[in-house]
Amino acid sequence: MKGANVKMLWYRLNKVRVLLSCFGVQCYDMKVDGDNLYISCSVKIDGEQIRFKFPLNRLGWRFLRELERLDSCCFGGSVNPEDVRVLFVTLSTPDVIYRYRSRLRKVTGLVKDRKLRNWIIWRRITAPIRIAKKGDQR
Repeated sequence: MKGANVKMLWYRLNKVRVLLSCFGVQCYDMKVDGDNLYISCSVKIDGEQIRFKFPLNRLGWRFLRELERLDSCCFGGSVNPEDVRVLFVTLSTPDVIYRYRSRLRKVTGLVKDRKLRNWIIWRRITAPIRIAKKGDQR
């Protein structure tokens, strides 16, 4: 990577970590999976520690923009921070999404970005199908 790209990535990485920490998310380290960069994170929902990978691509930046908007809403008191934490479940594995699918359905309306909202709905709907396929392979 060139120097300018590394600086931009470092800036964005720090921005992500600061914003995620506002919602009680613990960030661990940055990893590379093929061409994709992501941050390994965990969040506590209802006493259960849920691990997820926060992507550093277009999806991640869409998610980040929504979190910036929701952060001001949480500060104002119009949105419950626990509901925002449930949105992080969509970045987790299909079995975790399946367990939280009813809560995800309730909080999907918080997301105003049309493409991100459609992606969250798609992840929620396809989670049972992915779990069934995984069970068939065993």
